[in-house]
Amino acid sequence: GLEDTWSATTTAVKGTGTYHGFNGNETGGRIDGVFAHREFTVVSAAIDRWHKEDRYPSDHFPVEAVLQH
Repeated sequence: GLEDTWSATTTAVKGTGTYHGFNGNETGGRIDGVFAHREFTVVSAAIDRWHKEDRYPSDHFPVEAVLQH
């Protein structure tokens, strides 16, 4: 089975949203994620909030996970 890497790691802050509609709001829903097979160990998970001068590359913040096999 697959597991949500965000929920599997203690380095992630729970309840932080990924949808922001190009306004940078961090309280939107967490509707994006990385899922991994349980044979991998989740090292960390994060939300990339990079932007430049109030411009965002997407209306969702990208998510990332580091896995170890």
